[in-house]
Amino acid sequence: MPIDNGQETRSLAEIRALAEVATDIKYMRKELDGITRQLENVATQDDVKELRKEIEANSPSALFSQVTRVAVGIVSLAAAVGVIIAILKAFKAI
Repeated sequence: MPIDNGQETRSLAEIRALAEVATDIKYMRKELDGITRQLENVATQDDVKELRKEIEANSPSALFSQVTRVAVGIVSLAAAVGVIIAILKAFKAI
């Protein structure tokens, strides 16, 4: 049964189809708005790189490297002090 609004004639099936499409578009817009809001909280690649740097800096291997450097420094200082003491003892022995 066609409906005539004076300018064009559409069947009831066409009107229902258009109403369904309008409903679908409204739903998709609502979903898209939700996705857009969620994207605001997504990390960027720069955020991920920065986080990786922080994790690597605080990793056990990084801590071990720092401890090793400190230990080498202490051993080097002790060796230098030992050399100085040996030199001073050698001068006293002369």
